This record gives sequence, C-alpha cells and structure tokens, in this order.
Amino acid sequence: DFTVSTEENADTLGYNILWGHSPDKLYHSYLVMGNGLDKKRIGGITKGQSLFVRVDAFNESGITLGEVIRL
Repeated sequence: DFTVSTEENADTLGYNILWGHSPDKLYHSYLVMGNGLDKKRIGGITKGQSLFVRVDAFNESGITLGEVIRL
C-alpha cells in the first residue's frame, strides 16, 4: 500500500492519482474530489515491484500535471 497527501489549495476541485510500473505507463488511477488530500491510502500494490506515482490537480480552468515519483 502507499499513501498520498497534498497541501490544501482553495483553487483545486480535485485530484487524479495515477500509478503504474513504468513512468510512461500510469494505467491505474483514483479520483478524489476536494481541495486537499489528507493521507489517501491506495492498496493492492505488489510488493517488490517498481512503482511510479503522479498526482494531477484540476479545477474549472483545466488540469495541472504533477511530477512522476518513483516509490
């Protein structure tokens, strides 16, 4: 399992958490509505495999892509 947290931002409507086993193949996602993530736990991850995660923020103006991080 892994946990995602972000700081609260009044301009944000929600977040899309994306993850996968390659930085260019983030095929799994979880959508969260709200202006801040407070320790969202994502489960079902295979132990010992490389995992890459990106958190994108969105609002009425569009999407801000996050940075891909290797866990």
